[in-house]
Amino acid sequence: ISYTICFAQLLIYQNKYPEALDLLEAARQQNNDNLSLLYLLIKTCRGLRDKTKERILIIEFLKLNNYDYEIRLSFERLVFSNCQFTEEEYLEIETLFKKLIFENNRNDDKIILIAVYKKWFQKKFHLLLKQNRAKPNHFVFTLQLLTNAKELAKKNNELEQGFRKLEDIEKDALQTYRKFIRRFSS
Repeated sequence: ISYTICFAQLLIYQNKYPEALDLLEAARQQNNDNLSLLYLLIKTCRGLRDKTKERILIIEFLKLNNYDYEIRLSFERLVFSNCQFTEEEYLEIETLFKKLIFENNRNDDKIILIAVYKKWFQKKFHLLLKQNRAKPNHFVFTLQLLTNAKELAKKNNELEQGFRKLEDIEKDALQTYRKFIRRFSS
C-alpha cells in the first residue's frame, strides 16, 4: 500500500489524474478503510473536477476518521474545500462532527475538533444567510461548544495556546451573530 500511495502521489503531482484514479480505486478494493488512500482519491476527484464523487468521498472520510494527527489536519483542509454540499449532506456532516466531538475523550483533540466544527458551522451559516434561511438558533450550538472547549482548556495548562485561539474564534462568532441578529430583526 505504501508503494501505491507514493506512486499515486507522483501521478497527482504530474496532473495524471485518470491514471491516479485507476490505481487508487484498484488499491482501495483491498483496503477499503485506509484513510491515506481515501484522502488521495478525494484529491484526485478534485483534480478531475468530479464534484459529486468528491462530496461522497469526503463524507466517507469523515465516517472513518480515527483522530490520527496527520488525518485531522487533512480533515480540516478537506472540509473547507470549494464543494457545494446539498442540504442533506450538510446535515450528515454536522451529525458526524458532533459524533467526533462527543465520542472523543482526548481534550486536546476535542478543542481542535470544536474549532473545526465552528468554522464549518459558520460557513454553513453564511450560506443559509445568503439564502435568507438562517434562524437565530442556528448559531446557539456553536457558541455552547466554544464554552465547553474553553472550560476544557482552562483545566489543562498545555492547552493555553488553544484557549487563546478559541477566544479569537468566539469573538469572530459573536460578531457574525450580532450582525445577523440586526439583519434578522430589521
